[in-house]
Amino acid sequence: MRMIKRMVLGFLLMGGFVYGNTEEVFKNANSDYEGGRFPEAAKSYQEILKTDGPRVSVLRNLGSSYFQMAENGRAILAFERALTLKPRDPDLLANLKLAQDQAAVYPLNEGSFWRTLLERNSARWWSMAALAAAILLPLSALAWFFGKARLWIAIFAAADLVVLGIAIAGLVAGSTKQDRGIIVAKTATVRISPFEKADDRGSIAEGREVSLGKETNGYFWITSKDGSQEGWVFKDEVAQVSPDPQWPVR
Repeated sequence: MRMIKRMVLGFLLMGGFVYGNTEEVFKNANSDYEGGRFPEAAKSYQEILKTDGPRVSVLRNLGSSYFQMAENGRAILAFERALTLKPRDPDLLANLKLAQDQAAVYPLNEGSFWRTLLERNSARWWSMAALAAAILLPLSALAWFFGKARLWIAIFAAADLVVLGIAIAGLVAGSTKQDRGIIVAKTATVRISPFEKADDRGSIAEGREVSLGKETNGYFWITSKDGSQEGWVFKDEVAQVSPDPQWPVR
């Protein structure tokens, strides 16, 4: 079963575009992974991300390394971060599901058709769709005044407005995802106030997705996805999916 998971994870030696002097680091990290030296590989991938910024191929391989170490929260985090750059990538979605299954994390079924549509495309994709629709609107107006097939022009303009509205909704949905966090500690303690000696409200397991609130005194206010838990969690026990606002649009 373990071998099947490794095969399905399909550690892809897709360097993509690894820039500057990180190319050798990437090759060495891949070699470490293939040799079963997963902690060394993960450390190298992290170094590349720090110097070159987010890359889908590096985040994918980082997540695979953490998966092999049973660091499920960090594996899920890496795959989720990669998905902010390439939301519909089937390999990333499959890898994420494997990591969630290994962590016994089962996402809530939130998926209406519209929610799925809005969240499965990146902010960059929706920005381009909104720009294209906005450019076509004045062209439709000109065609209305100077053209003859006004019925078809009106239908086209109405469809363009619908596309523009959906694109704007997609951008809004993307902005609300900036507060998503993943529990990376094996078990995170949820406290009633942002202090180490504060009473706890229980714990939340590794790999769980939470909504992040404000940060105070080295603690984040978190709310579980189902709303059953909320409180303060030490900042090293949770990580934001999109720590850099530019991640989803690069």
